[in-house]
Parts: sequence; C-alpha cells; structure tokens
Amino acid sequence: MKYSALAFSCLLIAGTAVAHDTSFEDDNCHWSPQEGEHCHYKVPEISAMDVSLGYQFELEKSSLVPFVGVSYAKKWHQDSEFGGIVGLRHQDGMYASYVSTTKTLQIGISIAHLSFNHESIGLGMSVPLTFFSNKQNSSSPFVNLSLLSQNFKEEIVYR
Repeated sequence: MKYSALAFSCLLIAGTAVAHDTSFEDDNCHWSPQEGEHCHYKVPEISAMDVSLGYQFELEKSSLVPFVGVSYAKKWHQDSEFGGIVGLRHQDGMYASYVSTTKTLQIGISIAHLSFNHESIGLGMSVPLTFFSNKQNSSSPFVNLSLLSQNFKEEIVYR
C-alpha cells in the first residue's frame, strides 16, 4: 500500500510536469514550463512539384490561344515522371489547363494559377517566353511551374 501511494504520487507529479497548457492567445501563442513562450502554426508541406515547357499557338480571328507541352513532375517519396500539359488561354489572360503528371487542373489569370486535384491544392505560374516569339503574332513558348501541398504540418516558433 505504501509503495502504491508513492507510485501514484510520482505519476501525479510526472503528469503535471509533462502537461502542456493548450490555452492559446489570439496569435496561437502560449507559455509552457518546458518550452517557454512559443507559437503554433500550420504551414503547408509541399508534396509535389511540376515544371512544364510548351508552346502556345495564336489562331487568326480567334480570342482563344491553345497550348501544349511536356511536363516533368517530382512527387515526394515517389519516382519522377514525364507527361504532358494541354490548355486554352483567352487573350484577356484567363486560362485553364490539365497536367497529366500530377493529374491537376489549373485555373489562372495573367501568369498566376491555382492547381488542384483529388488530393492536393497548390499555386503556380505560367509565363510566356515572348522573347522567342515572332513579333507578328503572340505564338510563343511558355514555362509553367506549380507547387502542390496535400498536408499541413505544425511548426513551433519560439519567442
């Protein structure tokens, strides 16, 4: 009995010492005896990246500019993969495309786009390389880059 009371007291003291106060201030910060004052943040963890290089074709008397290209993707913890990109850009700057390597749909305006599929979401950019183009039309090569995230990891910042 004496030993069980002593063991219970040790567990109670150890549990109190290990306990982490989870009451946060408005800025996700708090204080604990083990870590002092610190803040908890959720940050996206990059799960895949794709880079595409292709060509966009201006069609006469059309406001639509189709584009096609090759894509290279690196998915974390998986092999690299080659595939394709196909899309349609409106002359006002809006565009939509599909990238086969990451199986993502891209919706964008100007050079920025949102990429998403059934498990990830990301941001990217598609930039026409107009210094290679013929000055009489807007046909030109382009480069496309997207970073995708499927998880958020917790990051602790100490003050």
